[in-house]
Parts: sequence; structure tokens; C-alpha cells
Amino acid sequence: MRQDKITGRFVKQFQDKELVCEYCDKKFIREHHRLNRSKHNFCSLKCAYEFRKGKNSTLWMGGEIETTCDYCGKPIKIKKYQLKQKNHFCSYRCHGDFKKIHLKGISSFFKGHKHKEESKIKIGNKSKGKHHTIETKKKISKSHLGINSGSKCHFFGKPPKNGKWTKYKSIWMRSTWESAFAKWCDKNLIKWQYEPKTFDLGNITYTPDFYLPEFNLYIEIKGWWRDNAKIKFKLFKQKYCGERIKLLEKSELKTGGIL
Repeated sequence: MRQDKITGRFVKQFQDKELVCEYCDKKFIREHHRLNRSKHNFCSLKCAYEFRKGKNSTLWMGGEIETTCDYCGKPIKIKKYQLKQKNHFCSYRCHGDFKKIHLKGISSFFKGHKHKEESKIKIGNKSKGKHHTIETKKKISKSHLGINSGSKCHFFGKPPKNGKWTKYKSIWMRSTWESAFAKWCDKNLIKWQYEPKTFDLGNITYTPDFYLPEFNLYIEIKGWWRDNAKIKFKLFKQKYCGERIKLLEKSELKTGGIL
């Protein structure tokens, strides 16, 4: 006990303690306010880090076990928890070669790799004795002859589903230029319909982008022309000469303030 000079009270007198490092057995003095902070005592941070490696680590998973690679037979070391796995390999290359031989099918990871001669023979043997049915043969021959093309195709007269990139007023449109035109029409209080009608041109069909009922006018918006797009547009103007249609390209859209 000692008497405090300011308050005059008697308080407990704490003393520093001499301890032994649990890693290097070196003696050191620990301050009294740090005596009960941890279970272990170390003279430095280096000793603390070294002590917590291996079995004393909180992340210890049983250590390593020696085994061999299942493909090349090379000796390797694995963790104890990896024993649950069926196969063990020394490298990704051995893993890939093992999968090519022993696993059925081709993984997307190995796309572009050439088959070995052994695997080619295996694939050929599997396809032996298998033939197309009469129905599939007829379908293949029709598609090659072009019988199912044009008006006889089951997609004839239906608007294509691909290429719709933007959405405006819960309607999917094929380009940002088309959505910009629709917004311009709404701004100028012009009623519009998107792809309302498909016209039969013989072996092909044509669907204009917009129809403006107040003006009885179809609008076609083009950024760039595909191979058959110009042919379709010319055929439509020839066959349906009574229908009014206007073509709007980049220059017209810019001058009109749409883009």
C-alpha cells in the first residue's frame, strides 16, 4: 500500500512482473497494466507471430499429407481437408489432361483444344450405327432445297424478335433512333403506332417502323442498310404504291431535331 500525495488516500501499489517468453524462453519484464491482457506471454511481436504458426494457429486444418498426382504420379503435398476430394493433381495441366481422358463430355474450359487420336476413335465408335429418322431427313433436304424458305417458312409474316435494344412506354424498339423519334412525336402531340402492320412481298415480308394515323403515313428509320433491306424497301414501294411512306436517315433526323 502507498499513500497518494494529492488525495492522501492509501491505494494498492502495482509492480511490474518478470515473465518468460513462451516461444524463445527469454526473460522479460511486463508492465503491470498489461499482465492480464492475454493468455500467452511473448517478449516481442516476432515471437508472437512465430508461435501462432502451424498447430497453434486459429486457422489450423490438420497440416499437410504426402500423396501422388493422379495423372503423372509426381509426389505432392495436400491439406488434410482435401482428402475428401476424389482426385489430386500437381498442376492445372495434369488436371485438364485427366479430365479429357476420364470425364464424359467437353467442358467449356477446354473449348478450342484439339482431340487426341484416341478420343477421336472413341467419338467415332459412339456414332456408329446411329442414323437419322425419315422425318429428320426430309426436314434437312427441304431446308437445303429452300422449300421451307419465304412464305412457307413458319416465321413468315411475324416481326423478328431479335435486335430490340431500347424500351419506351413499355414497348421494345430496335434502336435508340426509333425511341428518339417516338419521344419527338409525343413532344409534338403526334399519335404513333410501332410496327402495326406487316406487308407480304411474295417470298419476303416488310414491316415499317412507325405509322402516323393522323397523316396516314408510314415512317422507316434507317441507320445503316443490310443486304436485303434496300430490296425490301424498293419492292414495297413498287407493290404497295398506294401506301405513303417516308424514309428518315441520320441527316433528316438531325435536321428535324430528333437526334
